[in-house]
Amino acid sequence: MSWTTTKDVTGRAVVHFVRLSLFDWGVRLGPALRMLWIITPTLEFEFAEIRSADAVRGSRPTRWPGARLHVPEANVIAVFWTNSFIEVLDRLAAHGVPVTRTETDLGFKPLDALLP
Repeated sequence: MSWTTTKDVTGRAVVHFVRLSLFDWGVRLGPALRMLWIITPTLEFEFAEIRSADAVRGSRPTRWPGARLHVPEANVIAVFWTNSFIEVLDRLAAHGVPVTRTETDLGFKPLDALLP
């Protein structure tokens, strides 16, 4: 998971230590293990707060795919890196979130420079 805010707080968490959970009310991104809360924040958004979600690819050589969530009311852009990004986008679309399935190459640019 990667995230950034307008307060210039940017971070990255190792993929295997982050969990994405979808509920009837919205989305929770957070640490997979309870003891990791110190280094990985828990981000929660209601579906109505998510302005858009889109498919992204990371920089070379790994080129990991992921789903990027743009939540302007919380001043957050979050990317959940996963090979199951299409399933994530489908589930978000089913809850009324505008989704773009065309992949955007993030390269080495900061997340906020690539707003959808």
